[in-house]
Amino acid sequence: MKSVILIFFLINLGIYQNLSAQEISKEEQIEHLSSKSLSQKKSGLTLLAFGGVSAGVGYLLLTQSDLLSGEGAFGAALFLIGSTLTIVSIPILISSAVKSKKAANLKLDLQSFKSIQLLQKSNVHFPSVTFTMNF
Repeated sequence: MKSVILIFFLINLGIYQNLSAQEISKEEQIEHLSSKSLSQKKSGLTLLAFGGVSAGVGYLLLTQSDLLSGEGAFGAALFLIGSTLTIVSIPILISSAVKSKKAANLKLDLQSFKSIQLLQKSNVHFPSVTFTMNF
């Protein structure tokens, strides 16, 4: 019986979270996606820079000294860490670009929706002149 109540509670919790997530306005979604994209872009570029520099320094230490010496082992470790950081930065940058694209699409949808609403709610009467020619 306890497991049935727990399953029922978890299902209701999931449904409530989905419904509350849909209440977010498009402006808030755009702001959230833009800020998330910017933070991921900064993180990805930082990892890429540190990874490239550490891989380069590690490579220089590795090639300038013997592999079995202390500098050679440190260079090899630094090269592996830098390579790993560089490889990890690529999916983060891709994810940032995807979030940025989603925000741009939402912004375009919102702007086109607002322009359609403005056209439909026009109650302004413009003066007009009609010319007729009878032959």
